[in-house]
Amino acid sequence: ERYRSLAMTIPVPWPDFNYAVTIPKSATVTLNAGRRCVINGSFSGEGTLNLSIPYVRTDVLADWSQYKGKLSVTGNQFRLCAGLNMENTALTLKDNVYMGHFRQGKGDALSATTKIGSLASSVATVTVGNGTYNVGYDNTNATFAGVLSGVTVNKYGTGTWTLTGQNSATLTIYGGKVLANASGGATTTSPVSVRAGGTLGGSGSVKAVTVYDGGTLEASASTISVGKFTVD
Repeated sequence: ERYRSLAMTIPVPWPDFNYAVTIPKSATVTLNAGRRCVINGSFSGEGTLNLSIPYVRTDVLADWSQYKGKLSVTGNQFRLCAGLNMENTALTLKDNVYMGHFRQGKGDALSATTKIGSLASSVATVTVGNGTYNVGYDNTNATFAGVLSGVTVNKYGTGTWTLTGQNSATLTIYGGKVLANASGGATTTSPVSVRAGGTLGGSGSVKAVTVYDGGTLEASASTISVGKFTVD
């Protein structure tokens, strides 16, 4: 009972956090990253992890494949330095966080693919860039209000993902539903593909949509606006 809340701080400079961390269900752990640190090791369990990144160059290489909890990231850059398997993780990005794939210890973009259970944010000041993101594996509903900047995003699972920001992501829907609900501009200015088992709906607009055999373009009281529509 007394270990349900725990805070850890990574010292500076350039330390290597390399531990196997298990967070039990109903427990909350806060991890405070130091300057230019590396987060290795592994995370597992179903509890909540609050990751605070107040400085630059926190490089994340840990194994998240067995972590089935909620990860909340605050602060600065959430630097993914490899394609990570977070398909069981419900990831929430807080105010001003930039998530992207980067080469370890450098500012160069890294071409990599990360799997995420669900991706959420309640603020428009969050940005996701650099690489490919496969989201939706935990089959839950989520809302993302940030910016998907020039990335490739693939939606899987049965949940509904609501996008309320203006993005430039190339989006493919393989499963579940994406609601394009941005106001004042296009939900994405890049192409959207709806594959078999996927649904696109919402009250906003997109520039170009291709619906493949088995895909669905949903009409509702507030119908989505499509610049160019193709059926394949």
